[in-house]
Amino acid sequence: MKKDYVVIFMLFAVLVMCLGLRAYTGGEQKANIHWITKAAERGNVDAQHYLGVCYLTGQNVEKNPKQGLHWLTKAAEQGNADSQYLTGLCYYEGEGTSKNLTEAVSWFTKAAEHQQRGAEYCLGICYLKGQGVEQNIKKAVSLLKSAAEHGVAEAQHDLALCYQHGIGVKKDKQRAREWYRQAAGQGHEGAKKALHEL
Repeated sequence: MKKDYVVIFMLFAVLVMCLGLRAYTGGEQKANIHWITKAAERGNVDAQHYLGVCYLTGQNVEKNPKQGLHWLTKAAEQGNADSQYLTGLCYYEGEGTSKNLTEAVSWFTKAAEHQQRGAEYCLGICYLKGQGVEQNIKKAVSLLKSAAEHGVAEAQHDLALCYQHGIGVKKDKQRAREWYRQAAGQGHEGAKKALHEL
C-alpha cells in the first residue's frame, strides 16, 4: 500500500511539472504560472529560476523585479549558476534591490566558479574597473579571456580592447583583430566598427 502512495505521488509530481513546463513551450502560460509557483514554493530550483526570470522580465506575469530577485536568490542559494549570475546582475544594476557592487561580485564569483560564462565576463569587468572588488587587471584579463574563448561576444570585444591598448597584456594588434573578428561575427556592433578603424 505504501508503494502505491509513492507511485501516486511521483505521478502527481510529474503531472505538476508537465503542466508547469508547458509554460516553457508557450501553452496556457498564465494559468501554468500557478503550477510553477507551487513547484518553486516546494523548493524546485528550476521552477524558482524560471519564476524569477518571469517576474524580472514581466513574461507571463506582471513585471515585479523585487519578486524576481526573491525567486532568483532562492534558486541561486541552491547552487543554480544561471540564477547566481542573474542575482549578481540585479545587484550590479540595482534591479529589484539597491545597487550593491560587493554583493554583485559575490554572486558573479559563485556563478563563475560553475563556469557560467556571462558571470565570468561581468566579474572580469568588475576586476578591470575595481567595482565591488579591488582592481586586479591580471585577474580581469584572465576572466575576460575565459568568457571570450567560450563565445561571449562582449568578452571577445573587451579582450580585443585589452590587446589593442595593452591593458593587462602586451599590445598586440593581430590578437586584437582576431578577437574583434570573433565578436563581429556574432553581430557585435562595436567590434565591427573597431575592425574598420584598426
